[in-house]
Order: sequence, then structure tokens, then C-alpha cells
Amino acid sequence: MKRCPDTNNLQDGLGSLVADAVKHLQNLSYSSSSIATYRVRWQAYVQFQREHSKAKVLSTRLVERFLKSRGISPGKASTNLRRSQLHIRTAMRMLTEFALQGCFRRRSGVPKKIKL
Repeated sequence: MKRCPDTNNLQDGLGSLVADAVKHLQNLSYSSSSIATYRVRWQAYVQFQREHSKAKVLSTRLVERFLKSRGISPGKASTNLRRSQLHIRTAMRMLTEFALQGCFRRRSGVPKKIKL
């Protein structure tokens, strides 16, 4: 199992957390359109946190409030969620994992591109 990189600098601020998470997506060979979509979701959260808190780091309590503000109940089954809501929930899970562990894994079953 791969270990996460050193995360000493990840909590300098929410903006740098998002920037580091974007770099991690690039390192995992996500497409530029996927990266752009994650960045938009994460920036929406950054704006939400700025409006609702003075905290400079990711707050799991605020992540839950953010999800609820988007009509997403944290921890509940996803049978009635729209595709955009499912992606918001996934994006926030990934950002939270990154804040706590310094990495997240790419979904299994997605082949890594090999450049020759």
C-alpha cells in the first residue's frame, strides 16, 4: 500500500489545501476537465467557509453544513441525489481525506495512463 506524502505544510490555509489537492489530482493523472470540476466544487466550499467561519483550515463540521446547504445529508444513502450532488459529496470526501491524511486514492478500476 502506498503511503501518503509528508503533510506538514498542508494546513497552512484552506486555499493552499485546495491547491495541494489539485496537484495530487494531477499526480494521479486525472483529466484536466475532472480537475477543473473538483476545483470548482472545492472553491464553492472555500467561499462557504469564509462566509460562515473565521477558521483558516478545513472544518468537518462546516463540511457537513456545506453538504446540507446543497441538499445532501451526510452519511445517508444516495438513492435520491442528483449526479451533481453525488459529485459534490465525493469531492468533499476527497478534500476531507486529503486534509486529514495528505492523500486520497483514485477510484479502483481506472487504468493509469502510460506515456511511451
